[in-house]
Amino acid sequence: MRNILIILMMLLFQNLSAQQTINLTFEKAKELAISQSLIVKMATKEAEFAESQVDEAYSTLYPQIEGILNYTRNFKNPLIISSAFPQPIEMGKRHSMVAGISVNQAIWIGGKLFTARDIAELAFDDAQNGIKVSKENLINDVTKTFYSALLMKEILNVTEEMLLSAKENFKNIKALKKEGMASEFDSLRVSVFVANLETEVIQSTGNYKTVVNALKFLLEMELKQKVEIIGQLVFIPVEHVENVNEVLNNNRTELQRLKTKKEILVKLKSIERANHFPSVFAMGNLQRVANSDDFIPKDKSQFTVLNAGIGISIPLFNGFQTSVKVQQAQIQIDIIEQGIQLFLSKSKMEIENSSLKLEEALKRIASQKQSVSMAEKAVEIAKVRFKNGLSTQVELNDAETALKRVKLARLAAIYDYMIAKTEYKKLLGIVN
Repeated sequence: MRNILIILMMLLFQNLSAQQTINLTFEKAKELAISQSLIVKMATKEAEFAESQVDEAYSTLYPQIEGILNYTRNFKNPLIISSAFPQPIEMGKRHSMVAGISVNQAIWIGGKLFTARDIAELAFDDAQNGIKVSKENLINDVTKTFYSALLMKEILNVTEEMLLSAKENFKNIKALKKEGMASEFDSLRVSVFVANLETEVIQSTGNYKTVVNALKFLLEMELKQKVEIIGQLVFIPVEHVENVNEVLNNNRTELQRLKTKKEILVKLKSIERANHFPSVFAMGNLQRVANSDDFIPKDKSQFTVLNAGIGISIPLFNGFQTSVKVQQAQIQIDIIEQGIQLFLSKSKMEIENSSLKLEEALKRIASQKQSVSMAEKAVEIAKVRFKNGLSTQVELNDAETALKRVKLARLAAIYDYMIAKTEYKKLLGIVN
C-alpha cells in the first residue's frame, strides 16, 4: 500500500511539473540546450575516451614489468641409462619452483612511441573541438528555431489584433445598419472578413505550436511541457568582418579539426616510415629457482638466476609493404589538404552569399520603416471616412488588409535578416 502511494505521489508530481509553464528566453534556451543535449553528451564521452587513449600512449613509454611464478610436480623424471652405471640415474626432483621478475624496455623503435603519444594528444584535441562543434551547431539550430518561434508568435499577435479590430468594426457596422447608414452588403462583407481572419488565427496558432514543439525537441523537453516564449523579433545589426580569411582561419572549429587530422596523418606516415629502421629493446630477468624432493625446499636446493641483455630487430625485407604504406599515408595527406582547400573555398562562397542576404534583408527593413505607420494612419482615415459615409466597406477592408500585409512583410524582413546574421556568424566561427 505504501509503495502504491509513493508511485501515485510521483505521478502527481510529474503532472504538476508538466503543468507549470516555463518562461523561455533566448539565453535560457541556449543554456538548456547545452546542458540537456544528448549530442553534446556523446561528444563529451568521445573526448573522455580520447583522453584515456593519451594515458594509454604514455604507458608504452615505461618499462613493462611482469612477475613469474611457476610450480611443477614431476611424477616421472627423465633417466640416464649408461653402461658406466649399473642402475639408471634419475634426473631432477619431485618439486620444481620458479619465482621471478622480467623487465622489458623499448630503447629505440624509430620514434614510434613518442609519435604514438603525439597522435593520442592530437586525437584528444580533435575530440575537444568535436565538443565545440556540437555546441556551435546546437546553438545555431536553437537560435534559428527560437527566431522562428518569435516570428510565428508575432504573426499570431498581428492576426489576433486584426481580428479584434475587425470584430469591433463589425459591431459598428451592425449599429450603423440599424440606423440605416450601412447596407446589408457591408455587413456581409465584414462578416466574411472576420471569418477569414478567424481561420488565419487558427492556422497561425497551429504554426506557432509546431515551431515551439521543434524547439522543445532541441532542448530535450517533453512535448506536453508548457512553454511561454519570451522576447520580440527585434532588428539588431551585425558587425561586418573586414579580414574574412584571418577570422575564418582563427575561429572556424571545423577548419581546426581538418588541420588536426592532417597533423595526425603526418604522424602516422612517420610511424610507417620508421618500419624501415631497426628496433632496440633492453631486457632483464631475476629468478629464484628451487628443485627439491620436499615440498618446502631447503636453502641448498635453491639458486638465483640473473641476466640482462639487449635485442635488436632489423627489418630486411617484407615485400615492399612498408614503402606501400608510406605511399598510402602520403595520399591520405594529399586528400586532407585538398579537403582543407575545398572547405576554405566553400566557406568563402557561403560567407559572401550570407552577406548578400544580409544586405537584401537590410534594404527591405529600411524600405518598410515608414510603411507600418503610414498603413496604420490609412486605416484610421478609412474608418473615419466610412463612418461619415464617404467610403465603402471595401475600402476599409483593403486598408486593414494592407496594414496586415505591411506588418507581416516587416516581420519577415527582420526574421530573414536575423537568420542570415546567425548563418554569417556561424560561417565565421563567431558563436557565443
